[in-house]
Amino acid sequence: MDFFAPEYGGPSGKSPGDSPERLLAQATAATRAGDMGTALDLLQRATWLAPHGSALLVHCLAWTRLARIGRYAQWPDGCGAVTPEMEAREPWPETSRLDEERLSRAYQAATRGNAANLSLDLNAGVILRVAADLPAAQSTLRSAVTAGSTPEDLNELLEVVTGRLSGLRGTLADPGLNPVAALVCRAMATLCHEAGMDERAAELLAEAEQRCAGDPHGYALALLMRGDWAAAIRTSPLLLDHWPVLSLGARTGHAEARVLPGRQIRPDLAERAYAAAERVLGDAAEDEIVAQRLLAALKLRRAYLARLAGDGAATVALATEAEKMACEAGDQRLRWTAWTHLALAAIAAGEPFDPAEGIGELAIWAHGPGSLSLAEGLGALCSQEGHHAARAGHYQRAACCHRLARRIHGALGFAGNEAQSVTDLGMLRLSVGDRAGAQVSLAEAAALFEADIRRRPALALRESVRLVDILLEHLRLLNTTGGDPDALRRTADRIRSAMARLPLLNDDPEPADLEDEDDDTLAPNLDELLEAWLLVKNAGDALEAAEVHVPASRAAAALARGQAREASLLFTEAMRAADRADPERRDLHRAHVLGRRREWARAAAAYRAHRAYRAHQAGRAAAFGMPDLIEPGADTLVRAGEHELAAATFLSYRAYADAEIELRALRGLLGEDWWRRSLEPWTALEIEGETARGLAAETRAAGRGPGVGYGRAVGFYREALRSIEVVRGEAARRAPADPRVVSRIQFGAAHCLLQAAEAARSEDAARADALAAEAFAVGERSRDRAFLDLLEARRATGEAEIPALAGWRAANAEVALPQHLAATRLAGGEPPDPRLAERSARAEQRLAALEKELARDYPAMWRELDTRAEPLGAEAVARLLPEGTLLVSYLLREDRLLVWAIGDSGPLVSRVLDVDGVAGLVRAVRNACANGGDPDGPARELAAVLLAPVHEALVTHRDVLVVPSGALHSLPFGVLPWRGAPLAAQRTLSVLPGAGALPFLRPVLPKALAEGCLLAVGDPAFMRAPGAAGEPGRHARRLPASGLEAGMIARQFPGEGEALLGDAATKDAVLAAGASVLHLATHAWLDESSPLSSAVLFADGQALQLAELAGAALGADLVVLSACRTGQGGVSPGDDVRGLISGVLATGARAAVITLWPVHDLATALFMTDFHRRLRTAGSVPEALRRTQEVFRRRSPAQHQRAVMRLLAASGDADGRLADARAALAAKNAEYWSWLDTASHPRTWAAFVAVAARRSDS
Repeated sequence: MDFFAPEYGGPSGKSPGDSPERLLAQATAATRAGDMGTALDLLQRATWLAPHGSALLVHCLAWTRLARIGRYAQWPDGCGAVTPEMEAREPWPETSRLDEERLSRAYQAATRGNAANLSLDLNAGVILRVAADLPAAQSTLRSAVTAGSTPEDLNELLEVVTGRLSGLRGTLADPGLNPVAALVCRAMATLCHEAGMDERAAELLAEAEQRCAGDPHGYALALLMRGDWAAAIRTSPLLLDHWPVLSLGARTGHAEARVLPGRQIRPDLAERAYAAAERVLGDAAEDEIVAQRLLAALKLRRAYLARLAGDGAATVALATEAEKMACEAGDQRLRWTAWTHLALAAIAAGEPFDPAEGIGELAIWAHGPGSLSLAEGLGALCSQEGHHAARAGHYQRAACCHRLARRIHGALGFAGNEAQSVTDLGMLRLSVGDRAGAQVSLAEAAALFEADIRRRPALALRESVRLVDILLEHLRLLNTTGGDPDALRRTADRIRSAMARLPLLNDDPEPADLEDEDDDTLAPNLDELLEAWLLVKNAGDALEAAEVHVPASRAAAALARGQAREASLLFTEAMRAADRADPERRDLHRAHVLGRRREWARAAAAYRAHRAYRAHQAGRAAAFGMPDLIEPGADTLVRAGEHELAAATFLSYRAYADAEIELRALRGLLGEDWWRRSLEPWTALEIEGETARGLAAETRAAGRGPGVGYGRAVGFYREALRSIEVVRGEAARRAPADPRVVSRIQFGAAHCLLQAAEAARSEDAARADALAAEAFAVGERSRDRAFLDLLEARRATGEAEIPALAGWRAANAEVALPQHLAATRLAGGEPPDPRLAERSARAEQRLAALEKELARDYPAMWRELDTRAEPLGAEAVARLLPEGTLLVSYLLREDRLLVWAIGDSGPLVSRVLDVDGVAGLVRAVRNACANGGDPDGPARELAAVLLAPVHEALVTHRDVLVVPSGALHSLPFGVLPWRGAPLAAQRTLSVLPGAGALPFLRPVLPKALAEGCLLAVGDPAFMRAPGAAGEPGRHARRLPASGLEAGMIARQFPGEGEALLGDAATKDAVLAAGASVLHLATHAWLDESSPLSSAVLFADGQALQLAELAGAALGADLVVLSACRTGQGGVSPGDDVRGLISGVLATGARAAVITLWPVHDLATALFMTDFHRRLRTAGSVPEALRRTQEVFRRRSPAQHQRAVMRLLAASGDADGRLADARAALAAKNAEYWSWLDTASHPRTWAAFVAVAARRSDS
């Protein structure tokens, strides 16, 4: 039988005059070329025309079965099984049964009353028992091997799948049937090879070669198979030796198909076989289609061998040739397989390759004339290549493969597979510590699954299982990254919705019968049911926890805001949810709620009860003789993990003695240096260090010694900080460690060092000073990630990366992935892999070169990002401070506050304070100021906490630089009372993001103003606030007074001043101006979930995000943001202002003025024109701001009114926009002008904050 027919023509229409013989010939040619869709169309018409009871009808139906398998159940290497995606498109069990029944009836009719027809039997038998059954049999054996079946089981399975073939082979002794016999032998050899029966496979292949002695095509095909076996020891060169598994769940990074014992890749033997095949085909005519297809197949194998040799350029070139040859020979299956190999080779070689056109053509081919299953398999191959690249430590290559897989599945319309590819990318990102990127990917994948479930009910069960798995991972990420309660609630609700699609897996005592389901849902197989059952159990536990965690988190937030009543109600709700929990976890959830309420003793007692219950249950299981499912070798590690978790939990409840008991048990299991075996040794060391610190503090409080135990605690914390640096290499920002964990450890280390310093003060002052200085340096290190953390928060909302940083982040991941893999091997007790070390070193070199480019092109932004630079020590800070200047640095975390005060003579104060409710007090002060209330009460409480420890230092210093932390970023320090008056009335104040900003800030001197140029933007036309994704933004109201503000400031500027008003106030004009002073008087839109996504609004709906501003490299001497609503909002108190300061300084600004809350536009105009006028003589930005604030604070309403009249009169009407603005102000009602009555309230003057510093000449 000739399986290599010439090219077929196009479909000839549906005319009854068509010949069924001609249609069958065309269909068989189409099938051999891989155009299964066309073949099915032709065969449908041929079947309709073929006479009933004829051999022709039997042939048509046999080829129909083969073509249908090729369209829906065959992957690139011939192996294949029906995937859920294909089963949803073609109800396979029913279709297969109907095909078999129709063929059986046709065969019986054709042979009724006639003698056996050998020709008919052979044709139908070869098509059905060899070509049609081979893909599924091959897939069955491959699955069994991957699952770890024993040789005996594989042999038994092989006997089953080859039984019919053996019988067929026995009827082919006639030499005239050699081509058919060779085909059967090759099929049997394929199955024996899949089962690991290599000797038997070799014998069958040798027999096939003998049978093909006069058939060059068959002989070359046998040689090609022999070469494939030598080149690929798992699957096939067409699959790059992977097995492209389409995962059911969200867990990705599957291991490769198992390598059977005794197999090894032999490129030399493969090359020898391929060369022999080429020689056999060498005499074929150029137009001989069969030879051309085989030569194209051999060319693709050459590309694979080049890949094995690591020759990327040769792989690309050979794959390109193979695709061209296959296309010319009309072999569509090989053509698209070669195209996919080419795309993957280009990704591996880093060569430019745009797959867009090819993907579009592939989708058209698959849905039209071609094979849907082959296209699906090619997408799966891209995913598997991504997993392979990730296991080898190639992050960028893996990410590109997953993106390519997503694009292929998306173009094909396979939404579930597309969602899985997005999940693969998310899990890859998670493996390198990119939790923000992982959250975005998992959320997107979940949305794709949900849409697919709504669109295709047939896949509801399977897709719901995958969806639940992804949402559980997303829920875990939300919990580990701070747990926004609203996001937790939304995710929990989505899990419930997805679980509702799994009715067969609930606790109903009488579950419905699968056969009785009266819907289109595909029935699950046993493996899917088992995975679904496990997922439902895990989901139930997660939802139970969410019912507790959501109200508990909301309660803690309410408590921080000072809303005690609301917090109490929410804590009650959380405790009721804990009481309803399963007994096994009830006390665990109670402990969580009590811990959030800061009832440490009760929380620890509840957790002890949980531990006791678990121990009791384990004892009962042992008493009843229940089998231990844990492998003996793993039992120690499991128990060690339980002790480590218990120690960490007790620590969170400040039960240090309990934590020490757990640690003793842990040390007894793994040794004193147990932390060395941890995948994240820094967290293990933190547990040891914090436990030792807590015990030392309790000892000191009890009067049993001034500093017993602090040395041990400090040692552990120092080792924790070193372990972070070791794992992260030279750059202290690219480990897969959670940034929040790193920040927590750094705070804990600074806290421990300061406590040790206080304990040592009475006995060794020099040592105490050294510890306090070390604590300051560690505290500054913890601030280094501020800008990077804000970038992460922005990316977690789905915002695109800043273009300048996209390559940098990818290069970081290239370093992090091999480091993560190496750490995983170490934790698992495996020896180091030198290939990973080599790859990491190369990635480090590439990253270093890229960072040099960033530092050159974006120096200010790079300073905000570069956490590798050593932080400024206390002595270095003192040298940078001018005479009479004091730097006060706060580090706040929960109820612990660290305070340092440093003057130009050196460190003056270092304190550890236990505080409570600071965030609530800050909110109360800010709200009172912003809303015209009385901030005096909470301001006095804050002054007692923040100013009292540094009182003596404040007395002797005129200028004060404040470095806030957390919620303190949003506090107007100037309103705090000190010695009977607001602090701003007595001291010149400025805010810094960290002491490290000192070397880069410059005073704005009068000479620089006179020689510089100013750009003022005000009253833009048609402002629009950005809308949610896919939604139009809202129009923002006009700010006519801001036009007067910009015009007056530009007019009175001593140098060159320009005002952009109305339609001229565009984003592009601002970015291109190159002004030394930039003043933006416009609306600002605040993104509470992502401060760096907050934006300043310009004309015609344009917006400039802070992240974009950071990448603009403006380099201005002074940036003033007097925008209405600037700095308001933020899920984490203070993040809004921190984001604003970081974003502005990242532009290269030497000084800035920002606004903490909305200020009346006319009051702002009056304040800012006065500020710019005083700037010419004050000598510094903070001093000019202080004088302006003091004037505003002391003015009477009448004086403010006269100042406004002067401003309006001086603005003039030469500019049409200004004249229009004056007219608009004149038309305002009395309510608009009521601000004059309270203009001296902090609502106006305290809103403005200077970010600036003078430097010592030394």
